[in-house]
Amino acid sequence: MTMQRIMTVDLEYDFETQGVENLKLVPRLLDFFGRHDIHATFFVLGELAEQYPGMVKAIAKKHEIASHSYSHRILGRLSREGLEQEIIRSKQAISALGIPCSGFRSPYFMVHPHLGRLLAKHKFRYDSSISTFFPGRYAHVTAPLRPYRASPDSLAKKGNGIMELPIPNLTKFGMPPSALSYYRLLYPLSKSFRIPYLFYLHPCEFLETPIPGNISFLVRKMYGKNQGRKAWQIFTGLIARADCRWVSCREYLEGYQNKTSDYT
Repeated sequence: MTMQRIMTVDLEYDFETQGVENLKLVPRLLDFFGRHDIHATFFVLGELAEQYPGMVKAIAKKHEIASHSYSHRILGRLSREGLEQEIIRSKQAISALGIPCSGFRSPYFMVHPHLGRLLAKHKFRYDSSISTFFPGRYAHVTAPLRPYRASPDSLAKKGNGIMELPIPNLTKFGMPPSALSYYRLLYPLSKSFRIPYLFYLHPCEFLETPIPGNISFLVRKMYGKNQGRKAWQIFTGLIARADCRWVSCREYLEGYQNKTSDYT
């Protein structure tokens, strides 16, 4: 049986700015996915779902649409009420297009203490926000690296809450996360890395636009190396060597529907 891996796309603004040039790349990405029979989950901002309903509907014809919050704010800085509004508004924006929404991913992978309980309250089936480590943002170094049922009080721990699809690492040494941004940052060394069960990317990585100077040095360094056409070459090369079937988060979880509640 061919191994399944999850392909995810974070559909947000360009390089942490309010620009949306990256949306012009979505048709190219959809065409590539179609030619290679790749099914993906697009984590979409509620604001973008409201502003570009035609684009989101086009994606939803063959791919899963999930929530990336409403406005891409740092959720950990919000009150419980503010967090709940981000969750509600994002799901409403997607549902208003006639698209089911059962998954969530926090902006910057920075979670809120109440996130697990609120996602369960609003009928989300899974979350995909737990990543191992990023300086100044999060540190979940003891969190499981394979899918698990999370604690309602901490998505980084096992429990009896919703499913967590954590961001795995490209290497066995705990870093870096399984993302195109890191894969191209470390290219060509990364060609020797394993391909974990889940991968994520941002369409803005394929832009030729220089990274704005007001973005932090670390982010500019990470996004600026092998950006644009080179990023596309690196990504398509990764797909060519991956001996697997790329599926959405929803499809991946469906493979466990007849198994036990602990998916690890």
